[in-house]
Formats: sequence, C-alpha cells, structure tokens
Amino acid sequence: MSRNRILAALAVGCSAGAQAAQPAWNHADVRYAYLDADFAAAPFHVFSAASTFAVADRLHLRCDARTATFVDDDVAVGVALEGGSAGIALGLSLPVSANASLYGRFRVDYTRASASVSASGRTFAVSEDGTGFDAELGARAVISDRLEVQVAAVHDNVSGDTVADAVLAVRLADPLALTVGVAGNGDLRSVGVGLRVYW
Repeated sequence: MSRNRILAALAVGCSAGAQAAQPAWNHADVRYAYLDADFAAAPFHVFSAASTFAVADRLHLRCDARTATFVDDDVAVGVALEGGSAGIALGLSLPVSANASLYGRFRVDYTRASASVSASGRTFAVSEDGTGFDAELGARAVISDRLEVQVAAVHDNVSGDTVADAVLAVRLADPLALTVGVAGNGDLRSVGVGLRVYW
C-alpha cells in the first residue's frame, strides 16, 4: 500500500474516532445529594428520580420527583423539616456543534413541605403545599464516547432562588453512567452522586 493511501486511511480513522454524537435526550436518573443551607443548622438529604423523553426533533419532556429531609436532634429542642415535589417540564434543545446543544426547560411542579418542633415533651407541626414553576437554561456536551458534561442555571419562582448546576456523566458500560454533580448559590451548596440509564 502506498504511503498516501496509508495516510488517508489514518486520517479517516482518526476523524471518525474524534466525531462525537449529540447528547441523548432519552434517559432516567436517580440521585442522592447532600445539601448545606445557610438557614439550617444541619444538612438536608435529598433523593430524586427523573426521566427525560425525546418527543419530537429538539423537543423533550422531563418528569421528576424529589424528597428532602432535615433533622436536628438537639437535647432540648428537636427540629424536623421534610419536603417533596413532583413536576413535569417541556424542553427545547438547539444543537450548536456536532457534539453540543443549548437547551431551555419550563417546569410546573407541586410541592408539599412540613416542619415539626419538639420541646418539653410536646410536638408542634405545620405543613403547606402549593404549585409553582421554574425555568432552566443550560448546555450539554458529549466530550467523548464515555464522558458528558452539563451546566445550567435554574430559577425557582416560589423561593426566588437562582441556582447554578453542573453534572458530569461517566459511562461505565452501555447503557449505564455514573453522575456526579455540584450546585448552589450564595445560600445553598449541594454535592450529589447518582446513576443514569440511557435508551
């Protein structure tokens, strides 16, 4: 084989290996996060599950549910906070390169929160529920066949908070990936780990 043919074959092979696909919009996630908030004396433990479905070209739906618990068992006063939410979001993605997309999502959710305080053998409890929405803007990029990164900003109309979020997904073996994420703003800080299944 001539030198030119060998170089051409290597060039084709390298370019094919370097090509990365667009981020997949069909996947399910489970996640645990450790959340530290300035307004709470102890951390929250957050468990969440979500599933994302591509419903049309550039359109996707995301359904999710999460729970958050906080317990401070002081000798004199015990405090417990619990919250849960379930929501559905409609998202639009816009490819900006061969392996990256910008996206936006609008989410409507139902949230229920409860708090209890125990002191001197008595317990006082209160609960509240309601609906709200949040908006998310972000970007996803497939760095290699085993690595994907996602960064986003999420604004919640109920709390008024805007939180920055970053997630790294490492494919262990198709279709399973390990996810590691950090999120926060000036008042909230969160570190999470989870599993993702693509289809």
